[in-house]
Amino acid sequence: MFKTLILAGISAEILSSCTEAPETGVTGQSLFNETVSVNLSECETAENKTEWEIIVNGTPINLNGHYPYKENGIVMVPIYETSKALGYKVSQSSDGDTLTIDDEYIQKAVLTNGSDTAAFEGNLKVIDMTREITLSVPITVYDDCAYAPAELFMEFFNDVTVYENSITIAPSKSKLD
Repeated sequence: MFKTLILAGISAEILSSCTEAPETGVTGQSLFNETVSVNLSECETAENKTEWEIIVNGTPINLNGHYPYKENGIVMVPIYETSKALGYKVSQSSDGDTLTIDDEYIQKAVLTNGSDTAAFEGNLKVIDMTREITLSVPITVYDDCAYAPAELFMEFFNDVTVYENSITIAPSKSKLD
């Protein structure tokens, strides 16, 4: 069965549902030529997660027991572990409700627990990257770990591929002719 999903402005085909096969996934192309695949099984929640693997730049990262899970069919990844593996600086407000992810070059994102809005502040002088985006699922804290939809990392110009229980994230590479 095929369905169409719009994910961060990307139209993708859902290959199957969790009741049909365990290998549920979608694949699409973003505006920045990023390939995106997301496992959309409805069978998994934060309380019932399988052990996922996140691979950043070809290397599996240590998740410290904070495995990704699905919420309403959207893959949620641990913000701290994923950001650190990508080389981003992560800071937390004193009240613990706000996280900032800073790539220290192009932009930073401010995320608030329970909010589906990510506020980006651009660092470039030539192009203003300041904007707000709406996430498909709000930022969630589960078991003392903040989670965001995997799609968030596409906004940092990364390719994000999720298939079965493996998530691959790597900087987008484009070639100018």
